[in-house]
Amino acid sequence: MKKYIISTLKLVMIGSLLISCTDDFDEINTNPDDIGSIKIETLFSKATVGVNSSSFVAYYDINRFIRPWMQQHIYRGGNAVDFNEIGANSNGIYGVYYNNVGKYLAHIPVAISKYEDKDRYVYIEKIAKILDVYTAHTVSDTNGNMPYTDAFKAAEGNLTPVYDTQEQLFSTWEAELLDAVTTLSASQSVSQKNYGNADLYYGGDVSKWIKAANTLRVKLAMRLMARNPSVATGIITGILNSGSLMESYQDDWALVSDPDHTSHGNWFNGGGVAFSASKSIMNFLNDNNDPRRPIFFRKSSGGLWAGATASPDEAADEVANPEFDSEVPNDSLVSPVQERLWRSRHNYGNGNGSGSVTFLNVTYAELCFMRAELAQRGITSENAADWYNKGIEASIMTYDKMGMTAQVLDYSTSITLSDDIIAYQNSVTYNPAIGLEQIGTQAYLHLYSSPFEAWSNWKRTDFPMTKTTPSTDTGVLTLEVVVGAGNVLEIPRRAYLQLADEISLNYENQSTSMAQMQSDAEFGGAPSNFWGRIWWDKE
Repeated sequence: MKKYIISTLKLVMIGSLLISCTDDFDEINTNPDDIGSIKIETLFSKATVGVNSSSFVAYYDINRFIRPWMQQHIYRGGNAVDFNEIGANSNGIYGVYYNNVGKYLAHIPVAISKYEDKDRYVYIEKIAKILDVYTAHTVSDTNGNMPYTDAFKAAEGNLTPVYDTQEQLFSTWEAELLDAVTTLSASQSVSQKNYGNADLYYGGDVSKWIKAANTLRVKLAMRLMARNPSVATGIITGILNSGSLMESYQDDWALVSDPDHTSHGNWFNGGGVAFSASKSIMNFLNDNNDPRRPIFFRKSSGGLWAGATASPDEAADEVANPEFDSEVPNDSLVSPVQERLWRSRHNYGNGNGSGSVTFLNVTYAELCFMRAELAQRGITSENAADWYNKGIEASIMTYDKMGMTAQVLDYSTSITLSDDIIAYQNSVTYNPAIGLEQIGTQAYLHLYSSPFEAWSNWKRTDFPMTKTTPSTDTGVLTLEVVVGAGNVLEIPRRAYLQLADEISLNYENQSTSMAQMQSDAEFGGAPSNFWGRIWWDKE
């Protein structure tokens, strides 16, 4: 992973990152030629930084919506009775792709086509496509259909892009990733150009990109299991039998930022709002002495490792839950989050930090847990327990590296870390009878710093499960049943979408796309019904 001075590319919060950004087709069909003569290497770096460029997404989508829903953290004063509803300023990830990533990547093949030595840029073009697929899939995970194959074609006179259905998208992405892997794995007749230091992920290491692309293929195929299991199984078994995949946490597809990239408040506690551990996650970490606990959270000022209820109604009972009593210093009873994991300049009272935040895209630990799940489901003949334990070790090593890089408070690599990992694995010993729940628990914990993926993985697997009484099974974490104003509050499953505006240039295609999604009863009818399901999220 490469460190990059992202502060030079800071972006202001703009209206295109609001819900209404999904109707901004001037941006969606940006003419790549308008980018001018920017070097290809710079375009790729800009796109790379663009993936994680929005403090607006961090402020709203991540910290005020997804993470509280998934009980990764709670509002310090308790969650509001409507905290599970999607408000304004959500779905900023849509604008991130079209405004900050896709338009740069789309220009790369356009520029290459004009070079006399274009045959030396084959690898560069395919690596750009891998990043494009990754970023686009994060948009579709929350929005469903989206312009993709028709996007960024203004130079060809196309100002009204057709929306790809999600089923079409997954087919297209598998074809593009397979083509990228095949091309990158083959020798070329001429020497190939390399991104070098402009590749902020892998420094131009083609072998790492092949592993990343194949691992992403497995992840996308897993999303197809509920809709088209035969296709998904065919893709996955083909990759496992012949593909080059991530082999350790050192292969993680991740970006280490400059400290100033996340230096302002919007990246975490903007507006003075603070967050604490939920009791669901903290109780599990405590019960099993999880080595990741001091990286996720820090002790309360009273020296406690403690979480609080995510349920608004329960939080209202200050006698039973004194941590929410306005007369009691909250910090003394509940563990705050480790702010520097997200905002490396955070000042704990002893000066600003100088570490760096790590943004994870796709990781080896995720692959391990997917392979464990596939084995447990009988789809492969691999050993589920082995991959489960490999995933745990990889996750702990990834977070150890992230914690040290971010200089989180009161954390340093334990000289007994290898022994700590073994002790933890013994505490959550794999049991095939509850294997899927255990795998889901560890995937949930590993995705603590990847909230969008944690949300998607919960939708795909239904783990962790929500139960009134916490599970007593070894190695199983359950989420708390959350009640507000006497009603059980459900976790949203997709973005708050809007009906097409009749004055929109692309009204016909927007309307056709929405009608196609609404034809599926599980979509939930109204575009604004964020408890409805996108195509792959089949019940």
